[in-house]
Amino acid sequence: PPRSTLFPYTTLFRSEALGRAAYANGDRELATRAYTSIAEVAPTNSAYLKRAGWLLLTLVRKDIEKKGDVRDETVDLEAASLALAMFRRAYKERQDDPNIIRGLAMAQWLGNQFNAAIATLEQAAKTSFPARYGNVRRVFTEEADIIHYAADLRDRRTKPSESYQFRATLSWETDANDLDLHAQLYGNDHVFYSHARDRYSDLRLYQDLTAGLGPEVMTMSQSQGKLRVGARLFAAGAFSVVRGVLTVITFTRDDVAFYPRILPFSANADGQLQVLAELTAEVGTQGYRESGHALCDFDSSCRRSFQYSSP
Repeated sequence: PPRSTLFPYTTLFRSEALGRAAYANGDRELATRAYTSIAEVAPTNSAYLKRAGWLLLTLVRKDIEKKGDVRDETVDLEAASLALAMFRRAYKERQDDPNIIRGLAMAQWLGNQFNAAIATLEQAAKTSFPARYGNVRRVFTEEADIIHYAADLRDRRTKPSESYQFRATLSWETDANDLDLHAQLYGNDHVFYSHARDRYSDLRLYQDLTAGLGPEVMTMSQSQGKLRVGARLFAAGAFSVVRGVLTVITFTRDDVAFYPRILPFSANADGQLQVLAELTAEVGTQGYRESGHALCDFDSSCRRSFQYSSP
């Protein structure tokens, strides 16, 4: 392709790599500049603007950062506002991508605009979307209900739930690709498109979406130890690398506040299964850990390595 076609694509990768490196080195200001620069390169590209929004959302909640032994509980409202602006610009360019609307609602939630996030999702649930997105109305409705519960917890209008709740939602950038969501509890079944329900718990995949941009969803309401969540690029379109994002929501009866974890990632067209997160159910959000460097080939040996070995 001509250089003019590849320029925004390569710049996106460079901006994302710079932002991730800056964040890892504690330079949040440079990370923010790197992510927002994506809008300068591709101001009317909905996929790039959406990607910039998801990346900025990784900067909002500081409670995953630690200073010594002290956890930083503050919120970067500027990052939330910038992410919200990115999703709004993306939506202006494309209204038929439900994940832009989900991103917009997540930005509102992470920025403590609970009512606005609920209204965004409830309105989207009344909108018709192409069939390739599956039952996305259910996704909108359930996410609105979760944010409503989070708002009630914040305002002390309700007590913490007695049950553990886990929810992972996978989406991706271009609809010529097919990514698949995978998960497994320690010692239980490997749940994915051809085995959609765990025989030993209620961990399950809603539906396998082979066209469109997701979202694919897994849920569980039983606390059963360690859980791995991953993704695999099943079919690639024009590019050898596909960008996706995983949102993870967990809460237990011990959580008086909770927020989504945003995990942007890149998947290669090499048949590898990427483990994106590990969670410890007993302690809810505090047990969350990113593990984006664990890779394996999707064959029998991969399934053994993705699965937990016997104690």
